Amino acid sequence: MHKNDIVGTWSLVSFTAETSNGKVFSPWGEDPSGQIIYTEDGNMSVILTRKGRKKFASVDPLGGLPDEIKEAFEDMDAYAGTYEINNSKKYIKHHAAISRFPNWEGAELIRYYNLQDDILTLKTPPMLVSGEDWIISVVWRKK
Repeated sequence: MHKNDIVGTWSLVSFTAETSNGKVFSPWGEDPSGQIIYTEDGNMSVILTRKGRKKFASVDPLGGLPDEIKEAFEDMDAYAGTYEINNSKKYIKHHAAISRFPNWEGAELIRYYNLQDDILTLKTPPMLVSGEDWIISVVWRKK
């Protein structure tokens, strides 16, 4: 795969997780929302959300109640930085400069890729989530 194959904006098709015991499910529901952007100069950004997230009672963006803030935080993910493609190992490495999850800031996030026509599938290596290993599979369609 060449950089030009992924440059552009991609819309989320599906987001699934497989646990270490083989359970496959959609953590953010059957119809999550998201977008990933790869630029020609090596930058990337991604945002993923549960569709239909509840609105805060307050119109003040900083005025959410603790439960509202917790739910909003748990129902989305976002990070941005740079990327590089490793064709011999078939992965894209995202260098996260900023992230919703502070532990990812400065981290290198490996995403194994499969590109067929306008469909890009990215899979994580096993990662610890809720006390067990998950492999997350995210399917994107080029806009």
